[in-house]
Amino acid sequence: MVMVPFALLAILAGGILTVRRLRAQALAELRVRWGQPAAGQRRMEAMAASHESRLTHQGSRASLDARTWADLNLDAVFATLDRTASTLGQHALYHRLRTAPLADHLEEFDRLVTRFGVDAAPRERAQLALSRLRDPLGYDLWWLDRPDAVDMRSWYAIFPCLTVATILLVAAAPFAPSLLPALIPVLLLNVLVGSQGLPAIMQARHQQADLASDLAKVNADNARLRAEIEDLRTNDDAIKQLARELLKYADPGEKVFVVHQSAPHGSRSR
Repeated sequence: MVMVPFALLAILAGGILTVRRLRAQALAELRVRWGQPAAGQRRMEAMAASHESRLTHQGSRASLDARTWADLNLDAVFATLDRTASTLGQHALYHRLRTAPLADHLEEFDRLVTRFGVDAAPRERAQLALSRLRDPLGYDLWWLDRPDAVDMRSWYAIFPCLTVATILLVAAAPFAPSLLPALIPVLLLNVLVGSQGLPAIMQARHQQADLASDLAKVNADNARLRAEIEDLRTNDDAIKQLARELLKYADPGEKVFVVHQSAPHGSRSR
């Protein structure tokens, strides 16, 4: 039992040394690649889709159309300019290139580029943080900038408290075994209110109900449209009625009366 604290300290020290060694290796690789074209995978279709989604959310159409983008071979221009360390960076660069006539916050962007060009320390910290984000889902992280992106509630303050309590109890358990029974309710509370706990289950049920309602509406619309299509295929009267309503057709021998709204009294046509 006496050796348990020393074993924990040895594991902690080993973990810290491993993290520092990996960080030094990653930093050395970043310095070698600095200023060189990025050699990673580029999913141009995913970047284009995230760009369109961002414009739709912003209610803007300030973008080069797909034909102009292709005619100017701007995919190749993007590949030449790409020095990004993450998929989030790729999306930001693509969005700035395709936004027309100019992307937002141009002066601030120029100042940031100048700062990172002359000050290596903050640039390398940003590169190390972003280099972990290489998943294609990073193309859609722009939505985190929205004011309503994260749902914050007052009772969420319980999560850091539970985390601290769990860490303290686990660390103190080897020295004070009597604290182990207190660890059980803390872990149980983590399970109940955690990211996969009761709140998440309730939210998922609400979402399921909303999706079921939307699905029922879509199915009803599809059934109605199928019935209309079938009616038009087999019912001549339905086709004739549609032609009357949409195309203003009339049968031979019928008289068509067109009613014009008269001008208000006292007005003069020009």
